[in-house]
Amino acid sequence: GINAEYGDEDLDSLTQVEREKRYYEKDLKKRKQRERRELKKKLSEKPREKKSRGSNKDNSKKAALSDLKARIEKSVTSRSLPEDDSPEEGELEPDEKEEEKEERDEKEEREEREEKKEETDVTGIKLSDLDPVVLPREKLIEWVGEPYWSKAIKGLFVRIGVGNDHRGHHYRLARIMGSIVGKKSYPLTERKSTNILLTLAIANTEKEFRIEYVSNSPVTESEFDRWVKEMQSSGMSGDIPTMQQIEELKKQIKEANDYVYTDTLLPN
Repeated sequence: GINAEYGDEDLDSLTQVEREKRYYEKDLKKRKQRERRELKKKLSEKPREKKSRGSNKDNSKKAALSDLKARIEKSVTSRSLPEDDSPEEGELEPDEKEEEKEERDEKEEREEREEKKEETDVTGIKLSDLDPVVLPREKLIEWVGEPYWSKAIKGLFVRIGVGNDHRGHHYRLARIMGSIVGKKSYPLTERKSTNILLTLAIANTEKEFRIEYVSNSPVTESEFDRWVKEMQSSGMSGDIPTMQQIEELKKQIKEANDYVYTDTLLPN
């Protein structure tokens, strides 16, 4: 193999640059020996001079040797390998590849941010905008059965439990379309029961749910994002509330909270 040719058994332990440098030094040594042999051969082929001209012969030999030395030094200078691992012109530095990767990652992050911004621009709202009009279960329990119930809940949002598996409970963002009277009564608290069911729209699907399945915890970013995407894919982007509509829903909640009973409508 190439290691045996150069008489080195430990070349595998060297770096690529060190191996190339070792090969080059071996080649250079061989080239020097070959040029010396060629020069010696040329000198030996010249006709013998008279002793009286021996000094000229010595001068010619010295000049030839000087010329050989100059050519070897020039070859070493022009072809010697760099001492460090700097790449040749036109080669890509290892760090440069890493920089390209970082630039690519940054570009993807920018595109992702732009995409999210475009989604926000399309919807016109963020989760923080919608949060004030998402009703917790405790508020629904407080309102259910009251004279203002139907008017107060319509168009507001809830975080509804839709089932669970080995990963835990699953919740979705849903909009209240209204309510119906169910066949069976179910408990809400130790002192309060109801047979009222909420009619909820999850994107383009409507279904009745018990109030007890509504969460008291806030909607998560992933649940909001999923709702937005489902609204868009269902062609219902126009039903995502605007900031102005959200302000109207806030007033709707305030009216329910500030409701004043008349003498004939006092709660039991």
